[in-house]
Amino acid sequence: MCTLCATKYITYSALVCWGRDIFSLTKNPRLLSDCVSLLVDHIKTHCSDVDVIVGLDARGFIFGSLVAQQMSLPFVPVRKEGKLPGETIKVAYTLEYAKVNSDNCLDSMSDKR
Repeated sequence: MCTLCATKYITYSALVCWGRDIFSLTKNPRLLSDCVSLLVDHIKTHCSDVDVIVGLDARGFIFGSLVAQQMSLPFVPVRKEGKLPGETIKVAYTLEYAKVNSDNCLDSMSDKR
């Protein structure tokens, strides 16, 4: 199943922002379900105490919310600073090319924080 998911993932080097096209996975409901199942299996195997699934922008929203639903866990979106509604928690982190601030929805966090 993992090989099938990988072979359906299309890479575009000519995009303004080089990357992989996840929509080649999402247009096939069975393939998307298989990929989400792989993620869930990986989390269950390698992470024993998961309270919440966090998804970072775009791809993280799509896959994170599906994983959270399948695992019956809350989903917390993380976006660029100033893009989420309501009260947020700011988090700063460093990428290989920049220092970035993001927001996490406070009201989406589990009571187990």
